[in-house]
Amino acid sequence: MTLISIVIPNYNYAHFLERLFDSLVTQNFPLEQAEIIFVDDGSTDNSIEKAHRWTGLLNCSDFRIISADHCGKPGIVRNRGLLESRGKYLLTLDPDDYLEPEYISSCIEVLEKENSTGLVYTNYYKQSSAGRKELLLPDFSAADMRSQNLLPPTAIYRRKYFDMGARYRDNTLYEDWDYWIQLLMLGAKFHHIRKPLYNYLVHENSFSAAAVKDDGPSKAKIVLNNPDFFNNTVRTWAADHLRNRNYAPSFQRGIIPRPQDITRLLMTIEKM
Repeated sequence: MTLISIVIPNYNYAHFLERLFDSLVTQNFPLEQAEIIFVDDGSTDNSIEKAHRWTGLLNCSDFRIISADHCGKPGIVRNRGLLESRGKYLLTLDPDDYLEPEYISSCIEVLEKENSTGLVYTNYYKQSSAGRKELLLPDFSAADMRSQNLLPPTAIYRRKYFDMGARYRDNTLYEDWDYWIQLLMLGAKFHHIRKPLYNYLVHENSFSAAAVKDDGPSKAKIVLNNPDFFNNTVRTWAADHLRNRNYAPSFQRGIIPRPQDITRLLMTIEKM
């Protein structure tokens, strides 16, 4: 039985792969119950060669390497791997990040014990040129999710939500945020493990760094992608922001404005 499918989308991250795969080998979870699907997005470095070196070393139920034409959208690459998956639980893992040894076992333990839980996430270590810092995340709140994404891009969840139609979308660079909202709208309940079991690397070539540059449109697309999750005032802001209306600015980076934020801005403009 394949208990978990681990999908790794990759583009020119060969230099991160040894650390990533080593973090899988050192999991205290039996990899015999896991399949690993490595989806390469047309890399021009030696990613494919490095991935093949791990064939037979991972001791998992199945290790597949899929080579695709380059599209430059990690979410689409993730979807490709998820469509090939067979596991009861799903995990997508970016090559520049890596897991602490207890990550998979801790998350699956919760999912196996709590049938009402649909997704499990953990605190994590944020690594940058400034050093390594533990991020203490809050317990999940749907209200918070309407204004900011407090979940890491890596979490383990039940595959039934993917089977119900959740997909990574390519019209927003905040694709993880959009995806978590889809799972929430499909009925998933989120569980927070208050331990740092995941390592997130911040660097200038990461996709998340590109998302920051497209902050306003990416946030607006999340709202319009999931209209039932957002207030009508916020939906109007999103549509107007994409039309470049000067009374619908992007607001603070990484924050979708609340209805009261938009109302306050409009009242200020009216007084000018």
